[in-house]
Amino acid sequence: MPLQTPFKLCAMFALACASLLASSCADAFIYTVGRSGTANNCSFPTVQAALNAAAASNEDDEIWITRDVAGGYYQNQALTLENLRGKLKIVGGFDDCWDVTPEGVTELHGNGGPPVAVLSMRGFARVALSKLRITRGDADGNFGGGISYKGDGELLIEDSIVDNNVSAFSGGGVSVWADGGNVAFTLNRTEISNNRSNRGYGGGLHVTQYRGLSPMTHATFGDYVHINDNYAASGGGGVFIANNTTLTAKGYDFRMERNGTLGDGGAMLVETGAHTITIAPGRRAVGSLGTFVGNEASRGGAIALKQSVEHPLGGDTRLQLGSSEHTDPQLFFANRAHESGGALYIDRPRVHGALDGTTTVCAFNVGFDRNDAALGGSAVMASGSGARFMNENGNPGSGCPRIEVPCTHIACNHYTGHMASLDTGQPSIFGSLFAVAESAEIQLYGARISYNQLPVLFVAASTSTPFPRSSIGVDTALIYGNTGSSLASNQCVPEGTCQFGMRASTIVANLLSGHVFENAVDHFHLRESIIDQPGVALLAVEPSSKQSTLEHLLYTSTYASSIPSVRQGAPGFMNVAAMDYRLSGNSVAVDNLPAAGTVDFIGRNRSVDIPGGPNGLGPRDLGAVETQLWEVGVPDVILRNGFD
Repeated sequence: MPLQTPFKLCAMFALACASLLASSCADAFIYTVGRSGTANNCSFPTVQAALNAAAASNEDDEIWITRDVAGGYYQNQALTLENLRGKLKIVGGFDDCWDVTPEGVTELHGNGGPPVAVLSMRGFARVALSKLRITRGDADGNFGGGISYKGDGELLIEDSIVDNNVSAFSGGGVSVWADGGNVAFTLNRTEISNNRSNRGYGGGLHVTQYRGLSPMTHATFGDYVHINDNYAASGGGGVFIANNTTLTAKGYDFRMERNGTLGDGGAMLVETGAHTITIAPGRRAVGSLGTFVGNEASRGGAIALKQSVEHPLGGDTRLQLGSSEHTDPQLFFANRAHESGGALYIDRPRVHGALDGTTTVCAFNVGFDRNDAALGGSAVMASGSGARFMNENGNPGSGCPRIEVPCTHIACNHYTGHMASLDTGQPSIFGSLFAVAESAEIQLYGARISYNQLPVLFVAASTSTPFPRSSIGVDTALIYGNTGSSLASNQCVPEGTCQFGMRASTIVANLLSGHVFENAVDHFHLRESIIDQPGVALLAVEPSSKQSTLEHLLYTSTYASSIPSVRQGAPGFMNVAAMDYRLSGNSVAVDNLPAAGTVDFIGRNRSVDIPGGPNGLGPRDLGAVETQLWEVGVPDVILRNGFD
């Protein structure tokens, strides 16, 4: 029988029974590790000896590690665990081998040991790590500098720190490979920070399956998971995900800050195969600037999603972004791309026929603030057929699943304060807020776009065949206070390979030096909107009457229209100086469209008739904001609430 402590852990040691991986108290053996060896209730003097005993056992065991070693930590650690038959929980933070209430963490250092991970696990393993600091690992020529897990089973890391580890290839902090079966990988209340991948991917964390085979990795990030200040040379400064992985991050105060890479995906790179990723954290901690903050990459300052050209796998990738707190949206703040996609970069090159699939990002209850990209898409860049970004707040037709709590707050679904700067710090002439290329698609519904300083907000570019087209669609957007040349620009060659459409939106008080729209002749659609840009030319060229649409517009820009529903005139906002862009009761834009079952910019019924006011084509208003009966004549400021 394995050597064990004198206690069987029934009533006294509730800690052993609290684990997700533990079975019953009666089944668990506890091995204690301390400097006194087998004296003073210690089972072993080394962690490796305890791991060997657990591997030889058929029981569900626990290893309790003290902090009473010389210097306060265990040095030269190159721990291995293979083909574990039972479940194992490894807990640190004990004062000595008599202590049953751990506090703090036990430090396991790889410094001075061989150039491998601090803890390597292989084969079938169901392991929980708690109250440990895994640090100073150096995996020279291997994956996982701090923790390396390759097999099938379960890995839980909670109340722990993984920091200052290095791998030559991928997974500077932690590497998890599904091999031989599925892996359930969970992080709770854990910090992964200051780890490096010198030549590979995933400076903090590397999650994949082995050789593109059937096993999957199911990853869950719980409460208070922080993945910060990691670096990877090739991509995924914080996290690298590849080959059929699911990830769910819905815990409180999930953060990825200041991660970096010379490749793509400063915080996270998702590459190849079928993935379902949901990042919808709860409320942030006081003082937190956002979920993805200050990350940096070549493309995709925060997140990059790419189909691998070298190792293609079929299947669709879906990234769901949101927040479970409708008054506390997930934020992408101050991320930077040296090339494209300051916050998000989506790339789906059409090089493998039927393997292409789609890559779709669904954003709901999300804010984008002050992100930067030198060559386009400071918020979002999408390229390739099947690459799609959907800001789908209130849009029933986007195909995106609904986040639990709908967003009715002005802070949700906003894009503000973006810029485009070169590495020298000078402004870039190629900047934009959103960019699509090579048949990609961006659809925005219910977005607030304000105070961005960019040459253009929307850019559609293509050098491929006309079908399918690169496409941007904007619906029910409020666009104000931006500075640049134009709002939208068509840069497609040949002509007709791009499409831009805007519906039910309000454009007001932007400082523009060129046309409002640098539009193409074909596939330009402008409907049901208000453009209040006096003295600025509305269009660069007259749209085609066959392949473009202008209808139901009210504008103050310079333009001569022969279309009856496209009229020049003042919109009659409540108070432009106070940024109150609702329509007054006597505006000609009120009650001038047929009824529709949609909602306005702030989530209210679009078809509200104002008795006694003007009545054109029906009860619905032009623009993004529907005037309600109780608002007529009542001053209110809908945007001056601390967000601008």
